[in-house]
Amino acid sequence: MSRPVISRRCLTCGATVRGEANFCPQCGQAIQARAASKRTTERARNVSSQAASASRTLFVEEEPTSARERALDLLEETTDDPGLRFTVIALFFFLLFLVLLLLSKVFA
Repeated sequence: MSRPVISRRCLTCGATVRGEANFCPQCGQAIQARAASKRTTERARNVSSQAASASRTLFVEEEPTSARERALDLLEETTDDPGLRFTVIALFFFLLFLVLLLLSKVFA
């Protein structure tokens, strides 16, 4: 027994809908015709490609030239990303541990 391929999603609830279905099995909402959904998909692709090209032209950043600028950029990024912040703090404490270990071996 061959089952039809799930080819669409309900625009209301997001449930998967088989190709020949006229109503959503989850919420009962009427499913739009394929032509209308194709037009909507094409329109969404055009808008997203226009937005992507606009963002590329607006947000072109210069590469930092010195090590200090790269370090400052890394510190600025840590405010947005908790995982990166944790990594930088862990690296700092590891380096501090190594310095203290070296000093204890030198003065012991």
